[in-house]
Amino acid sequence: MATLLGLDFGLKHIGVAVGQTITRSATPMTTVGAADGRPDWTALDALIREWQPERLIIGLPLNMEGKVSDMAKRAQRFANRLNARRGRSNRGGRLRRRRWSSAWPNG
Repeated sequence: MATLLGLDFGLKHIGVAVGQTITRSATPMTTVGAADGRPDWTALDALIREWQPERLIIGLPLNMEGKVSDMAKRAQRFANRLNARRGRSNRGGRLRRRRWSSAWPNG
């Protein structure tokens, strides 16, 4: 079983979920503060050290036509900075397309 951390980039908060590969499911865990898209790296690094995920998954918020939005560009920059901090290890961030994931009701 591999542990994954999913990160939902935002300008004020970064949502964090923990998942695993056996059931292919994830559970929302917490948020990490951000200031104009600059994450609280200390808090984020602490979560990564605590959970030791095999991989980090960063949501790529595409627009309805599937094109790269301004937020998607910012999420890409976040992923690049995260990868630079992680030293390009397997635990670096990988982008995954998502649309409307925050709008779906729970359950």
